[in-house]
Amino acid sequence: DLRAVSTHQSTSLSDDLVQFVASDVAIGGGPLDSGTDLVMTGLVDSLGVMMVVDWLEQRLGIDIDPNDVVIEHFESVDAIIGYLRGRDDCRFE
Repeated sequence: DLRAVSTHQSTSLSDDLVQFVASDVAIGGGPLDSGTDLVMTGLVDSLGVMMVVDWLEQRLGIDIDPNDVVIEHFESVDAIIGYLRGRDDCRFE
């Protein structure tokens, strides 16, 4: 059906990532948006970062080098999006 629209087309990667972190990764509650410091607030621990890496690899069909999994790239959803935009092999809305 051409009228069907997937949720991935109707939301941005940033929005989807915020939702994923909030529902599946975040430890405890608290406000979460794309600028929230995920690590310093304690919302995401090292296992959570790996869950985000796996989600991104599956969602975007890419491999993230373990050397790229550093605080500068994964401290917030905005930082993650910035890291992804800097990659040559990653295109998304």
